[in-house]
Amino acid sequence: IIGDISAIASREEKVLSEIKDLDLMEKYLVEVENLEEKLEKQNAKRTELINTGKADEKKNRSERLSLIKAFRDYVESVYGTSDGSLEFKFNSNMNSSTAGRTDISCWLPAHGSMGRGAAMIVLFDFVWFFRKRGNEEFDPNFLVHDGPFVVIGDVVKPKILDLVVELLSETDKQYLITANEHDIPNLATYRKYVCKELDGSQDSSKFFGEQFYDRMV
Repeated sequence: IIGDISAIASREEKVLSEIKDLDLMEKYLVEVENLEEKLEKQNAKRTELINTGKADEKKNRSERLSLIKAFRDYVESVYGTSDGSLEFKFNSNMNSSTAGRTDISCWLPAHGSMGRGAAMIVLFDFVWFFRKRGNEEFDPNFLVHDGPFVVIGDVVKPKILDLVVELLSETDKQYLITANEHDIPNLATYRKYVCKELDGSQDSSKFFGEQFYDRMV
């Protein structure tokens, strides 16, 4: 009898252990099913994004070609070459976190020049600022560039200014640029476009009317 009780108790312990394992397995299986459901939904969303993106690619192809042409025209106007490029690359890689999106990049032969990099950014901004938009799109009415002429070559600066003056003549938008007086060759030519001169001699002659550092006591 004692042996039977011991065997029964041992069997009971084993069964209880197996039940715990089954409960744990069932818990994991439920978790896996939930994860698979979430993954399936995410894949469906990503597939939808990719399909939508492909449709947008076709729909906006003509507009993008006009933007590419605008960038090349600006580069031609400033540098006398059409080597620059504006590129749109649609990401259809399902394993990518940016699937369904379009990467936009621009390129300009730098020839080791920091100035060309700065000018490229300025021209890139011009493309988006001056492009024609549909009625449903947000259309900013001003663009600000803070000190881009510090590294841009003196030969290029007047060409950029002449370009933006021409572009502004066709719209009611505003372009604001901050620059040191010595950064603009032939400043007298553009004096009529200067809206404010600041010499820093007093608070009222500073850009925001105050100093941005702790004064020594």
